[in-house]
Amino acid sequence: MKVGVIGVGYWGKKHVAEYRNLGINDITAVDLSHYNLEFCRRNFGAATSNDINFIAENTGIEAVSICTPNDTHHSVCKKILLSGKNVLLEKPMTLSSGDASELIDISEKMGKILCVGHIYRHNNAVKFLKNMVDKKDLGNIYNVNIKWNNLENIWEDRDIVFDLAPHPLDIILYLFNKTPGKVSCHGGGFRQKNNEIAFINYRLGGVFVNIELSWITPLKERKMTVVGSEKTAFVDCLSQTIKVMDNSSRLSTDMSVVPNNTLKDELLYFLECVRKGVHPDMDGRVGREIVRIIELSNKSLEDNREISINSSAG
Repeated sequence: MKVGVIGVGYWGKKHVAEYRNLGINDITAVDLSHYNLEFCRRNFGAATSNDINFIAENTGIEAVSICTPNDTHHSVCKKILLSGKNVLLEKPMTLSSGDASELIDISEKMGKILCVGHIYRHNNAVKFLKNMVDKKDLGNIYNVNIKWNNLENIWEDRDIVFDLAPHPLDIILYLFNKTPGKVSCHGGGFRQKNNEIAFINYRLGGVFVNIELSWITPLKERKMTVVGSEKTAFVDCLSQTIKVMDNSSRLSTDMSVVPNNTLKDELLYFLECVRKGVHPDMDGRVGREIVRIIELSNKSLEDNREISINSSAG
């Protein structure tokens, strides 16, 4: 199979590398940076161009990863879908749910796969946790606390909720297959006028969800605490480890989780969907639902009030 990668900066280079590791020899990379293109040509033998049409007009390319800046996702993905190619679009899918809906419509009209890069669905620790939740190993779930933090540069043109919230929001959607009826979000900035911390809160029936986002915390954290009526799971999504504590005895057990290369597994899943014509789990509708929750979280942050959501993941 021939594949393309549009946007080969930090993350796009990883896509190129993993496609190569998966045995894909015919890779085309497109970027505006001569340095990035040369890196992909020298290290991975990729064909390169600074023109998106180099991929769009290549009828031999079947699958394309789009790893461009967030504000270009809609326009780039639209062009590639209309050129008749299957797409893995990095998160967030778009910056508006309306744009996401248009991409869904185009993918369905063209009969092409639109997969959104919600990579933590392929994280073995998250998958292990999902199995525990489904089997009620923790009992009835009371609440989920997520910390998604790291020290970040000052970004005048980036939004912390769009930047950090997609993964934790999608993990919750993946675990419970439900979306909130209402959402509240609070935050603030310290080194700049833009928000550098944000706290998203909502309920899924009887489950309370709290998501902490931060660009000012010195340690990178991708951690979850899932409190059940019988046991509590402490999950580190980076190290892919899970410790489960019995709520009564306070005794802890380390779960047997084998860490995996989540990006490699995500790309393999995408390619298998393309080869077999299988509809992906993290499709455009999932991507759109995450964008919708982010939009309303930002609306809550702006208006300083709880916002109602009338939507579903289906």
